[in-house]
Amino acid sequence: MLRPDLTCSQHEQEYIEALKESDRLQVFQPKVAEVWRLAFKTPPPSTPRTFVILLLTKETKPDPRGERAFINISIPFHHPDCVPKEGKEKSRVRGKYVSVERIQETEGGRSVEWRMATSSDAGGDIPQILTRVSLPSSIAEDVPCFLEWLAKRSI
Repeated sequence: MLRPDLTCSQHEQEYIEALKESDRLQVFQPKVAEVWRLAFKTPPPSTPRTFVILLLTKETKPDPRGERAFINISIPFHHPDCVPKEGKEKSRVRGKYVSVERIQETEGGRSVEWRMATSSDAGGDIPQILTRVSLPSSIAEDVPCFLEWLAKRSI
């Protein structure tokens, strides 16, 4: 069963090993427009990263076959409760992340197609070219972890 709430930031910490903290900072509309703080542990010698995003989720109307789809959009967001280099963020570098995902049932709901376009800036001293080169493989590594996690949820 396709469920938009199973792809949101609150669950990512359960299947993305590097994600150490995920905090919902603000809810404009539950499961539709929420601000999240995502804190990642990074391999030495790099500094841990925090990404603050506005997560927008919209379920679309089912097509004539009854197949459902939804769209997730994540965009960088400045939030007053998560100021870079203050408090909990003092020892972290602020990165930026944007993505557009379309998740759609196919084959009468027996299969799911997940399309994603994304860009990221790790911030700090990590050259942008390294982020561009490593991002696709990093996302690809998360897919089997997500599918394993989803299978354990027995939905």
